[in-house]
Amino acid sequence: MRRALPAPPSSEEAQRIVGRRVRSFRRRSNLKQVDLAALAGIDRSQLSKLENGYSSPTLDVLLRVARGLERSVSDLVDGIT
Repeated sequence: MRRALPAPPSSEEAQRIVGRRVRSFRRRSNLKQVDLAALAGIDRSQLSKLENGYSSPTLDVLLRVARGLERSVSDLVDGIT
């Protein structure tokens, strides 16, 4: 008998997971929000909303943030299905 797979996270929960990962990588890199925002070419307020799970970032924003963190997009979204 097959075991049921766990339900994927809601889009809101996925946003929170990505935001927590961004914040964690940023802090490990000893960057302030304003610093990462400048490296990524986005507004600090946009980064704050992303980190707090209040926005659904576009692929372009995820790419910019990942590059600013010297990470891959997969580091930010891995395991979220």
